[in-house]
Amino acid sequence: MLLLAVNLLGCAAARSQGGWAGSRVTRGLVEIDAARSVLVLVVAGDRLDIRAGSELMARLDRLPGAFIAATGQRAETTIDVRDFEMLEAPDGLAPLIGDIIVDQSGVMLEDEVTGRRIVLRGEALLDLRKKHRARVWVTGAVVGPQVLLIAHWGLLVPAP
Repeated sequence: MLLLAVNLLGCAAARSQGGWAGSRVTRGLVEIDAARSVLVLVVAGDRLDIRAGSELMARLDRLPGAFIAATGQRAETTIDVRDFEMLEAPDGLAPLIGDIIVDQSGVMLEDEVTGRRIVLRGEALLDLRKKHRARVWVTGAVVGPQVLLIAHWGLLVPAP
């Protein structure tokens, strides 16, 4: 049975810096409009074209299928995203977000909310071993104290 690791370890976020005058939070599903090759935020049936700075857009481009809370200015057909929090990963589960740490102890996620290192287990470790210091999201089942069996994961920011 998959447990939401977020229940044990805290809330997950994928944020930049916040606090812009006139901004509001809009919740929606990130999708790619293949016909126009643009990223959109689907909000109550409306499809808003996402506009953002290049770094933020690169992160959002990796999240089709994720449900996010976007902070920014919303117009009739667009949203200027200045920040976001991932509420649900593309697999529908609440994600943990942080940096991958690979050392002699194994592969761990340094959770951005708690700062704790969570030991990762599962087949995904073959790929994650190559991602030291990359920022990722992970979902899965808690199988021990500070141990997560990975169900799914995704890259947010490549390793420096």
